[in-house]
Order: sequence, then C-alpha cells, then structure tokens
Amino acid sequence: MNLTITLTIEEVNYILAALGSRPFAEVNALIAKIKADGDAQVAASVTSPAPSVEETPIPDAPSA
Repeated sequence: MNLTITLTIEEVNYILAALGSRPFAEVNALIAKIKADGDAQVAASVTSPAPSVEETPIPDAPSA
C-alpha cells in the first residue's frame, strides 16, 4: 500500500537531514526513494507551462 503525504520542500529537507544522522545502510534506500519522488515532482512543476499573457483572460472593465 502506498501513502500520499503533502509536505513542503523545507519539511522534506528536514526529514532528509534527520535521516542523514542514521547509519547509511539503514536509510540509503529510503533517502533515494524520497529524492527520486521529490525530483520528479519538482521537474513536473517546472516543465508545466504557465499561461502566457495572451492566454490569460482579462476581465471586462466595470461600466460607469
């Protein structure tokens, strides 16, 4: 079973720092998985295009 947990980048970095204090052999796989999942999500958010100025609707000006 997989869980989805929403954390900020700062929170993930805090968890990774805490895991870094544990023996490498004990946490290596978990750190690798967190890094891979995080990298994929950050890459996806960077590559998704933001709407251009032409695509952004401009509301009508209020009538006087």
